Amino acid sequence: MKRLFIGIFTVSLLALFSGGFVKTDAASLQHATDTITTSKPAVATMHTIDFTTLTAIPAGGKVVISFPGDSNNTASPSATSFAFNGISSSNIQISGITCSTLTIAASVITCTITSGVAAATKITFWIGCSTATAGACSVPAPIIINPTKITAPGTGDRWKIRISTQNSASSEIDTAYVPIATLNVTQVSALVEPTFTFTIGGLAPTSPINFGNTVGCTNVETTSASTLSTHASTNLGILANTPSSAGKTVENITGQLLTVETNTLAGYALTATSSGPLRNTQAGFNIASSTTPTVFPSASNWFGLHPCGADIALSTWVTGNNHNCNTYTSGSGGNICKYGWPDKNPLIIASDATGPIGNSESPGSGMVSVEYAAGIDDSVPGGDYQTVITFIATPNF
Repeated sequence: MKRLFIGIFTVSLLALFSGGFVKTDAASLQHATDTITTSKPAVATMHTIDFTTLTAIPAGGKVVISFPGDSNNTASPSATSFAFNGISSSNIQISGITCSTLTIAASVITCTITSGVAAATKITFWIGCSTATAGACSVPAPIIINPTKITAPGTGDRWKIRISTQNSASSEIDTAYVPIATLNVTQVSALVEPTFTFTIGGLAPTSPINFGNTVGCTNVETTSASTLSTHASTNLGILANTPSSAGKTVENITGQLLTVETNTLAGYALTATSSGPLRNTQAGFNIASSTTPTVFPSASNWFGLHPCGADIALSTWVTGNNHNCNTYTSGSGGNICKYGWPDKNPLIIASDATGPIGNSESPGSGMVSVEYAAGIDDSVPGGDYQTVITFIATPNF
């Protein structure tokens, strides 16, 4: 029994010694890491695997990257492995070595090299990347799917990626185990309250039309001395005849400043409707106007509004290419203001499809100077003429 015991002990000792000898034959790869673009379970991610060779890899050698479990799943997360999801060589970019063949089987990626690689060579694998330039993945295409969550919420699932270098006989040279964790993401949320304001203010007599709106509006015509304008009403005074000579300004002009502010990214639209033309209800007479903006006709009765600002369509409201126009009659030279008047159908006054509106991000936006003008001819009977206009400002969401 004693001799038998010694024999068994001797065999066991040799087995342990032999196992220790194999372990010391393979050194550890240096600086081995695996950086993933997301640790969220059951979501496709890109792996950036970096390591530095400790020992040279001879010609015909290999780099082998092994993921946990059986990763054959296609477009389906697994609880025990990283699903390769149909990955191909086009989804893998490599720096530091050149693979003569790149084999993907089950949960293992194998790069076989033709030329040897020296010790202390930094090697990078971008797995889930279609293009890499200048030492980085320039076009990520995450494809490997993280395992599903298996531990308690708030606790990361720990995994190890095995990296090894081999010689041409598939004997290991160096190895490294790289730990990574997948963990439920933390959702951080906040709310920015949507804002929207719309105000109307009157212009004092003899004020420039662009008063308070000099960034977006360059119209410096002045309101008439006899006019009165507030947020709720505007009075053109006693109307004079529309000029019959070219280059003369219509006398009766008043104005308001409309201001829109909103933090929506899609901007706003400003439209207007009215109760009808400027009308003397007792006489049953309307001063002429048009829903299509046009220049005042010479020596004829006419009425309308003209908007000015950064959000105004120039081609619709002026004859020239800027807002600095004059309320001249047809046949005059220079840049002439056009006047229109809405009916019960909305008339577009201003719009801006890009927000925010009315702050330092968009100087001049949301500010609309509205110029009202009227002129008569001998056909217009005396009396009181009135109409009501409604401005509608709408934020775009």
